[in-house]
Amino acid sequence: MKVSFEDLSPESIVWIYQAERVLNNEEQKTVMARMDDFFSSWQSHNEDVEAAGKIFYDRFVVIGAESGEHVSGCGIDKSIHFIKELEKELNIKLMDRSFVIYGTEKEFSQTTLQEIKKLVSEEKVSSDIKIFNNTITKKKELENKWQIPLKESWLSKYIPIKNNNSHK
Repeated sequence: MKVSFEDLSPESIVWIYQAERVLNNEEQKTVMARMDDFFSSWQSHNEDVEAAGKIFYDRFVVIGAESGEHVSGCGIDKSIHFIKELEKELNIKLMDRSFVIYGTEKEFSQTTLQEIKKLVSEEKVSSDIKIFNNTITKKKELENKWQIPLKESWLSKYIPIKNNNSHK
């Protein structure tokens, strides 16, 4: 059952899908229309899931489900199937976790995991640079844990951090 993203509780579960490129206006309209259709029939354990979707920064497709709803494995599988259909329809990757988006909310760059390692080791970017942490799972985390310093992210174990004081 479709609800407003803003009406989802802070404890709502979220899944973040990062597009490999910026979505144009037409693509964003398509994504939002398809999400509305999907949410109108999304069920888990034969119960409607209160769900909402939103596009952030023209490239992050976020799906939220009310925390009181227990979305089962098959309910999650349905959402993944939906995202895969969007990928085919728009000819875009939304589930590729091999690249990193870093910078600020107003100006950010995209690179591969391999390249970010190189940029940090060569001190072309600081380990303090903010990255989008798409591993968060709660709506409340979108506000204060979505953009975090690289050195505090899951990527830190893969990054050869030489100097935390270097600048881009």
